Amino acid sequence: GTGGFSFLVQGDAQNDNKAYTSRTFREAFEARPYARAVVHAGDLIDTESSDPEWGEWHEAAAFSNQYLNVIASTGNHEYYPGPELAKHWVAQFEYPLNGPADQPTLAETVYYVDYQGVRFISLDSTQAMRADSRASQTAWLEEVLAENPNDWTVVSFHHPIFSVTSGRNNQTIRDAWLPVFEQYDVDLVVQGHDHAYGRGNLIANEQNLPDGVSAEDAHTGPVYLVSVAGPKMYVPDPAETNNWITNDANLRKVGRDVQLFQTVDVTDDGRMHVEARTVDGAVFDAFTITQHEDGTKLVTEDTMWAGGPGSSREGVEPPALPEQPGNGDGEPGDGEPGDGEPGDGEPGDGEPGEGEPGGDTATVELGDTSVAPGDALAIKAAGFTPGERVSIELHSDPIVLALRTADDHGAVAATVTIPRDVTAGEHRIVLRGLESGITVSQDLIVTKSAVPTSGTLSNTGDESLGVVLALGGTLLAAAGGVFLIRTLRSNRKAA
Repeated sequence: GTGGFSFLVQGDAQNDNKAYTSRTFREAFEARPYARAVVHAGDLIDTESSDPEWGEWHEAAAFSNQYLNVIASTGNHEYYPGPELAKHWVAQFEYPLNGPADQPTLAETVYYVDYQGVRFISLDSTQAMRADSRASQTAWLEEVLAENPNDWTVVSFHHPIFSVTSGRNNQTIRDAWLPVFEQYDVDLVVQGHDHAYGRGNLIANEQNLPDGVSAEDAHTGPVYLVSVAGPKMYVPDPAETNNWITNDANLRKVGRDVQLFQTVDVTDDGRMHVEARTVDGAVFDAFTITQHEDGTKLVTEDTMWAGGPGSSREGVEPPALPEQPGNGDGEPGDGEPGDGEPGDGEPGDGEPGEGEPGGDTATVELGDTSVAPGDALAIKAAGFTPGERVSIELHSDPIVLALRTADDHGAVAATVTIPRDVTAGEHRIVLRGLESGITVSQDLIVTKSAVPTSGTLSNTGDESLGVVLALGGTLLAAAGGVFLIRTLRSNRKAA
């Protein structure tokens, strides 16, 4: 299938991940809570052999990495001090072995995965500093792009084609890969390394635009994007002498001293909308790539969208109230429907509860109607669309406790943990089908906790925190494997 999903993009995390990068990860998940993947452009940590740093990276992402397919590229700090790749890499991530066959060291750093009409390609720009690795990756890249059956292409690697800061100039990579990106009209090229934000295009792609379209607001060809998620910052080069303009490229948007993440909405009507946002959710940059039916493509400046496929604010309609018995063709008598076969106030064909009609009505059963903060609660529900994702939430202030996939009969089962900081009193457990919009709820009493919780972090949601997400049937096209995220849990804290 194509379109109809959202994914996230993160630049360098690298330093102070628990204290600062965590803000970026949390805000990204809040902006698109139902995004299906996150693309990392390298330098997840600073020192490749540091257990505490890898532990902080996982703590910064927290539960979001359980819900997102992590598509990560290596940066130079995954090889620092090196020279080999961090041993943590293959211990934590499981990527398809479909990279260049003649370069064993590129295994699980150079790869591609397909998901709902998008081909995600990861390159290893650190190893590409060597001529032999660069040649192998370039030949492989051409083959993967030439045989791409998908509508969209996103490429990620670390060292930018056009640098934003510090007088940097990655000429060998630019000479090798830029012509390939342009030849195959790659849609989005995601990079990091420069600890600043930059977004632009080749000036040559601002020619021969449609009538009424200005080069100030639009261009064709690939979008080259450099971003940073963590707190480490560099100073952008002057506009008149930067690495973009000296290589015939237009740096349309530049950002300094700002942590950012990107939301990417892929729609089923041929659009890819990208927003760069700050850690407080403000939109810093926005553009839309539109593919037209005649095969042409146009990239235009844009503004913030109200929501996307990965946002709970769009595509989910509130459920309609059930009709009362007797509103159909039959003539009810004393509240019972005419043509049906009711029993004890229930309509004929359905299997309702508490006098409501059957059919599409969902039901939920709680293991207990009264629990204390920190307690486990068993939940069973039925009546959802088979195969859809179901959000299990605690209201009135919505807290997502878990996400589950309905089985072939539309049933869902989960054991969740009531957060320790929940206020005692009346609450509701709400289950919501993310595709169908079907909603069902059950009252719950949260009693006062018998154990003081001061000085402890909130324990929220799903007990099965070690669960691993797969990308899905179409994700690993060539490998035919399962794309998993393995979480390495650090057994010691950073000093």
